[in-house]
Amino acid sequence: MTPANPYSAYRKVQAISTSDPKKLVLMLYEACLRALRKAEAAIRDGDVAAKGEGLCKAVDIITELSVSLDRNRDDEMVVFLDRLYAHLLTQLSEANLHSDAERVAHVFRWVEQLRDAWKRTVMPEAEAKAAGAARPEPSRRPAPREGYGPGEPGIGADLRRAVLGLG
Repeated sequence: MTPANPYSAYRKVQAISTSDPKKLVLMLYEACLRALRKAEAAIRDGDVAAKGEGLCKAVDIITELSVSLDRNRDDEMVVFLDRLYAHLLTQLSEANLHSDAERVAHVFRWVEQLRDAWKRTVMPEAEAKAAGAARPEPSRRPAPREGYGPGEPGIGADLRRAVLGLG
């Protein structure tokens, strides 16, 4: 399928490929939620083709998030996310096999929690910037926090607490 405007498609790909890795993870969570909404609605409407498209996209996104984890780190958050992503992929497979909208809703709730936790623990500076807030002076800026993105060292205990509703 050829895009209607190739230049527009190129600009979109260019914007994504040059984005901050932390922003990319947020974009992946949001795209996954859109795909899951589409799949759930398609299951309820009996639209097999749209169900397949939505589930396939969600599986691709969750797989990308999973393979991006740095498994060389001895980090409990990496283990947690690895197991969670495997669980979500299993649920999507079962949802596809049985046309089960409730399983899709289950995955949606988890991805939504991950997205919200990511926004709270990783993206506060980016959200402030997007809202037009001024960045703090360099001398007053807190030290950078390491280990939040896939492929970066670990994810951080604060993200785990936020996902589990402990923080």
